[in-house]
Amino acid sequence: MKYKLLLILSAIFLPFISAGQATDLSLSSAISIALENNYGIKIAESGTQIASVNNSWGNAGRLPTIGFTANSLNSSGLVNNSSTTGRLTSGLALKWTVFDGFRVNLTKDKLSLLEDLSSGNGAVIVENTIEDVILSYYDVLLQKERLK
Repeated sequence: MKYKLLLILSAIFLPFISAGQATDLSLSSAISIALENNYGIKIAESGTQIASVNNSWGNAGRLPTIGFTANSLNSSGLVNNSSTTGRLTSGLALKWTVFDGFRVNLTKDKLSLLEDLSSGNGAVIVENTIEDVILSYYDVLLQKERLK
């Protein structure tokens, strides 16, 4: 029991103890580490990729849609097990809207706007991350000077 408790406590507090022994960090390396490990930036990059994939004429409704269905129905009689039936049905549907009041063009414009906004959002997140790192870096330097 003592060993388990010691193992759990060392796993919790070991990163904090080793962080106190860290060497000095330059501003450029702090910014690069923050940009590599920021989950907000990773999420924004994924959102930008999703928006660029969604920005297509097929999603806007210009291309036809094809649907395929398959159903299986099996039944067996309770009184006489020899009456077993099975049915398999399938279907294929093609749907193509020829003209819908320029809805396709408006939808494509909205998808392009969403792609532009998501890439702008990613740029804002990167800029905010750099700003936060710079402010924190110089705040740490200020606190070190005050400590001296």
